[in-house]
Amino acid sequence: MKPLFVGQAPSESLPVGARALSGRSGRRLASLAGLTLDEFLAAADTVNVFDAFTGKAGKKGDAFPLAEARHRADVLRRANADRETVVLLGSLVAAAFDLDELADAPCSWYHGAGDSTQRVGFLPHPSGIDRWYNDAANVKRAARFVRSALGLGGL
Repeated sequence: MKPLFVGQAPSESLPVGARALSGRSGRRLASLAGLTLDEFLAAADTVNVFDAFTGKAGKKGDAFPLAEARHRADVLRRANADRETVVLLGSLVAAAFDLDELADAPCSWYHGAGDSTQRVGFLPHPSGIDRWYNDAANVKRAARFVRSALGLGGL
């Protein structure tokens, strides 16, 4: 089964109904993996917590109604309980899944509770706004992480 990458919501620049992570964030993830966007989208399943743009919050961020996001994350969690690999993109998505602690450990894996074999990973939001990617060491680390999530091995 393909890994699942979970984003926040489509950007306002994408057409309604566009596949999740088919814009700037998906291009960054593809680049980190050394793939084209089409290759990345073929190798991964993608979904957003919200199906539509949620509006702006401040100069650079997008609105993210956390209470509704938690409900939607719960639906996604149940629908993907059998999935081996899930990657949460951004601290707001991690908060929606009640895994805020993952945001303190970028490019790390959390293993599901009990007898679950699912691994859930966290990557800072790949939209280009997060300054974490300004550090070359972080970009290299993110590249290894994305390739690992996709089952592509090291660089």
